[in-house]
Amino acid sequence: ETLEQGPSTPSSGETELRRKKEQKRRLTIAARTFNSEPSKSTGALQSLGLLSNPLTPESMAEFLRHTPGLDMNIVGEFLGKRHD
Repeated sequence: ETLEQGPSTPSSGETELRRKKEQKRRLTIAARTFNSEPSKSTGALQSLGLLSNPLTPESMAEFLRHTPGLDMNIVGEFLGKRHD
């Protein structure tokens, strides 16, 4: 007895492609959110799963280092401001 993959069962390649597309979509939203209001973006970035909750310096550093599309001038201003 064999199991056939019907149209509703994606292959592992299709699943991987969907996962990558979803990750790219989340990173695009994250970059847009951060670029528009960096100081108010933490909650949105946490809900996207891109920052830890509670926020750690390491997760913010990882986000700033590896998220494509961030405006480096805005990142510089964000890092130059004092955060408590």
